[in-house]
Amino acid sequence: MADNPLVSIVVPARNAQLTLAQALDCLLGQDIPDWEAIVVNDGSSDGTAEIICDPNSRPRR
Repeated sequence: MADNPLVSIVVPARNAQLTLAQALDCLLGQDIPDWEAIVVNDGSSDGTAEIICDPNSRPRR
């Protein structure tokens, strides 16, 4: 991704452990090459923070 991306996508997440991986996979499949994702964890009590911090830990579909 570029230093100054053309598109910023904000993803709010609260207890989104079951859905966040799919949402991130959809973002990775976009055709626009110049974008950034900003994931905001709103006090989750599940594994949402771990998925955000370590994308390799997230389940694959």
